[in-house]
Amino acid sequence: MDLKTKLKDFFALERNIIVIIIANTLWSTMVLYRGFLPKFYESLGATIFFVGLLFSLSDLFYSLSSFIGGHLSDAYGRKQIFVRTALIGHFLLLGYLFAPNWIFLIPFLILGNFVSGMGDASAQTMISESVPKKSRATGLASIYLTATIVSALIVPCGALLVQNYGMLDGVRAAILISFFFSLTGTIILFFYGKETLKRKLKKKIKFKLNFSELKEFFKSLPLSIKGMFFFASLLYFSSMLNTPYWIFYSLDVIKINSLEFGILESIQFITVAVFTFIGAKLSDKYGRKKILLLSIILSLIVPILFIFSKNFIQLIFVYVTGGASAFGFSTVFAYIADNINQKRRSRAIGMTNGLMTFASIPAPLIGSILYSIMPQYPFIFSSVLFAITLIVGMKFLK
Repeated sequence: MDLKTKLKDFFALERNIIVIIIANTLWSTMVLYRGFLPKFYESLGATIFFVGLLFSLSDLFYSLSSFIGGHLSDAYGRKQIFVRTALIGHFLLLGYLFAPNWIFLIPFLILGNFVSGMGDASAQTMISESVPKKSRATGLASIYLTATIVSALIVPCGALLVQNYGMLDGVRAAILISFFFSLTGTIILFFYGKETLKRKLKKKIKFKLNFSELKEFFKSLPLSIKGMFFFASLLYFSSMLNTPYWIFYSLDVIKINSLEFGILESIQFITVAVFTFIGAKLSDKYGRKKILLLSIILSLIVPILFIFSKNFIQLIFVYVTGGASAFGFSTVFAYIADNINQKRRSRAIGMTNGLMTFASIPAPLIGSILYSIMPQYPFIFSSVLFAITLIVGMKFLK
């Protein structure tokens, strides 16, 4: 076996995975501005409460569209739905360039997250189906590995833009740069990506997805998938309770500067890349549940470390631990793909996205209220909820 073949096997690289890696690397330029969005909203006049409200609105409309996107993907194909929603999302992002205040952003945010929810189910299913089951988590991790390494290298550039041009103009410049790279990634996927759905649904989607249909689909799923729904919902709620306020706590409480924040994000991306891949390899070898539970243990430690940090050096350790908590990141969707057949796979992934995002809708808003009372509160409550999530995972995951 030559070196090329060994590398291909080790990283679980198939043609589609290589194309998606290239596209995903270009999409990763979104990190130039994403970490600064909470402060960007604040610069446009939003209070901490309204920053939380914007994140809650994002989760609401993402969750509403996730199952629809999964159903469309099962009916018409993964690639078609993914590419179309991505294109719409890219152009909606341009609305951020002209917003005079945070209220102006609401329609762009709502529509952007709606199409994102539709597209993500297709993307995650397409990726999962592009590698064989025995190396599924590794294949997923290979995609994230490349993108996160690139993210680690470029996120300080976004911080420099903010430091040199201010929060508003710096973020807008980062959005414009990201737009051109992300659009190129989508075009590459359109021309070179391969459809993975072999058998489409005979009955096409009706655009009246009612609750009875969702209920029947949910009841038909195996217990292992239902357990993942519960686990993932708690996980995402716990995370969204504190993560939108990392930047506020870092800049306003610990009082680091924008460049230092960018460096911390860069360190976290590198850690995410390393631990996601290691976790995926171990997940393919030793099973999904153990890796997911280890990831939760690391997650519940991070918020506690955060509130005990007093300076930039201590925050480095916090962000490294936060990156390491991504140990089970690629395992979630590998778990779902392993436990359900292809005919229903995208709808199951869409429902997972939808349910966990729907469950987390109040989390940023609750976090904003807790932060306003005392900045440490969102982190304390989040850690407690991660501990509950660990117990749920031990009981319901197989």
